[in-house]
Amino acid sequence: MQQLAGVTATLLTPTFTQFDYFNSQVGGLELTLQDDFSPGDRQIIEEILAFYAKRYGTPERRPAMVSSYTA
Repeated sequence: MQQLAGVTATLLTPTFTQFDYFNSQVGGLELTLQDDFSPGDRQIIEEILAFYAKRYGTPERRPAMVSSYTA
């Protein structure tokens, strides 16, 4: 994902406490897109996510958390 300009991908810590070789060692993937991210690149991300959803099952999607600061 980070190969696309304007994308930052962060791996989230898993929530389970017992190590298991058969489980993912990643709790999730957080994608941050720049404000000027193009619709074409957004489509590429959707296609990548669809590929993995087809292979491993549909991931849980959470809405973006947006915070603002005004001085």
